[in-house]
Amino acid sequence: MIPFNHRNFAVLTGRVVKDPQPSIVGENLSKLSFVLATCEDTYYQGEKKEHTEFHRIELLGAKADQAQKAALKKGDMLIVTGKLYTSKYAKDGVDQYEYKLKPHDFDVLSRSAKI
Repeated sequence: MIPFNHRNFAVLTGRVVKDPQPSIVGENLSKLSFVLATCEDTYYQGEKKEHTEFHRIELLGAKADQAQKAALKKGDMLIVTGKLYTSKYAKDGVDQYEYKLKPHDFDVLSRSAKI
């Protein structure tokens, strides 16, 4: 379900890069982390090129539990909805910015064939 009342809303469709890593944070809060690869075809001077982006996704609480029950694995095609945010950190004294997706929901679109 798309929350149309949100102005900061993003949808990513892609494949899970490697098997998700479950963990516990805080006081028994489930966390499931994985990387989602999204591909985009672009054309430059009539030549088709594929561009791939990698997005770090962290599901927490009930959504992490739901994803673990769905047995997500490498190669599964997902659609993940959520909001974008930026985190800032310093690397070698230089400010770096990382764009992340805080997921609201996800759906498995197709299961992986052997990759």
